Amino acid sequence: MNRLSLQPLYGRAFVMAMCLVPVISVIMPRFTGIGPPLIALVFTLFHYAAFRRLPSFTWKFFIWALTFPALMALSSLWSVTPDASLERAVKIIPVMLSGAVLWDLGRTLERDAALSFRKYFPFAVLLSAAICFIDMFGNAALYQLFHSNEFPGKKFNYSRLNRSIIVLLFSCVPAFFCLQHGQFSKRTKNIFMIALGFLFVAVLAASESLSAQLAFVLMLIFYFLFPYGKKWAWGLLTALIAFGTIAAPWLAQWMFKFLPPLMPHSAVMKNSYANIRLEIWDYVSRRILENPLYGFGAEATRGIEDFQAANIYIKTAKILHPHNYALQLWIEFGIIGVIIGLIFLSNLVRSLQKLDVRYSRYLLPLFIAIMLIASTAYGLWQGWWIGMFCLLFGYAALMMNEDPGKTRARG
Repeated sequence: MNRLSLQPLYGRAFVMAMCLVPVISVIMPRFTGIGPPLIALVFTLFHYAAFRRLPSFTWKFFIWALTFPALMALSSLWSVTPDASLERAVKIIPVMLSGAVLWDLGRTLERDAALSFRKYFPFAVLLSAAICFIDMFGNAALYQLFHSNEFPGKKFNYSRLNRSIIVLLFSCVPAFFCLQHGQFSKRTKNIFMIALGFLFVAVLAASESLSAQLAFVLMLIFYFLFPYGKKWAWGLLTALIAFGTIAAPWLAQWMFKFLPPLMPHSAVMKNSYANIRLEIWDYVSRRILENPLYGFGAEATRGIEDFQAANIYIKTAKILHPHNYALQLWIEFGIIGVIIGLIFLSNLVRSLQKLDVRYSRYLLPLFIAIMLIASTAYGLWQGWWIGMFCLLFGYAALMMNEDPGKTRARG
């Protein structure tokens, strides 16, 4: 095929690849750690083959993408697990870079191809929701088809679907944007919204992911109630994020002292892992304060075996990660890492503030959902989690790609 025939194929293929990721990932959630780097590499090469030049890159995103792997590698100098710190730094580089690449591939995509994303992505997410629905109410038939049964003869543990539900939750945001702003008839739009809304709410209500349920509630609150046109609201949000991140080691100890007795009286919390999380946060926080300046190195919690745990709700003090982004920054990099993390988050909030409200009304609730789940559930450097976050940069770029000139300026 010659160069001119590759150019229209490039745009269609990129959109198709981005649409396929959530479909694959609700069955195999770890694919979000593989898919974004693979798409970024393949379509950078595809772009060069079709246009005889590389895409126009936004270099500040690449600097941010390399900042945290560099900090991980640097932390190996003082890490309690230096080999693990270096290994994680190397593993995370392609995933982190994929976010910057997908943003640029999405924002510079030819306009008609970008608008076709709005046409096809809702179909992909509706299929993803149907897959989750079948698994949630059909004994995880599709999930088990692609995964080995770790406990044969025992009832399926539906918490294994939590990652799939997180993927669906995040994917629904750009899907609903596409439905609202895409070129659909009113009837088609309403049918899609009702079908997708029904499947998603049914799956979420039946799931064991309290983090996803709370994130969804927060998304609705921010979508409808956040005063997007008020500078003070954005400033207050940034201040609250900064306060929570900096104060996390002290807040965690306070919460472990006062909140566990209240959990049995809460219909929402009594069957959750809340007390286990609180105990983990408590003993991690006390270790943080032993070296709050630069921490104990990336992946430190994997190597520390002498946490002073209360052993009330969890009988082991060995954990892979603290289940909280702020505590993970603290214990791995100390206040140095916290400051770098807050600069990144504040820049992200400022970028959202500058967007037209039709974009920020979708992307800010998505950001809030990510922050809540990062504060309660997964390890900060898990490949699938970082990959999902990077994938959303690509979706955001495609959502906003209506006027390529404006999108470039915004980047």
